[in-house]
Amino acid sequence: MLSETTLKEIRNSIYWSGYAGKLALFNIGLAILQLCIGFMNQSYLLWPSIVQFFISSTISGIIAFHILRYSSDMKKGLELGDIQRLHSGFENLKRYFTVIGVLLILVSFLALMAMLLSILSFFISDPS
Repeated sequence: MLSETTLKEIRNSIYWSGYAGKLALFNIGLAILQLCIGFMNQSYLLWPSIVQFFISSTISGIIAFHILRYSSDMKKGLELGDIQRLHSGFENLKRYFTVIGVLLILVSFLALMAMLLSILSFFISDPS
């Protein structure tokens, strides 16, 4: 079915994807801690902190969900020889990379817009 080298590489990706998923869950924990500190400080930046928390937690949650599902489905699929589990694992990996790709495009677009606005503000700014 699959060569030993391929199986070794898949097992390696299962290990590291599980690790990456746990790190994404840890990021959610850090976001919760940041929100709690914001509440304790009662700073004027409370609403931006809440918005940042929801954005960060949602993105980390989606990433963690898909990468952990990939890891668990692939692990069980290889152990049991279940083709459906392997297919489900690859579907979760596909969704993970889709989310990462959309985020990369969005962040690149926002960085480009910020750069264009800074260049534009340089030419429009008053020299005095």
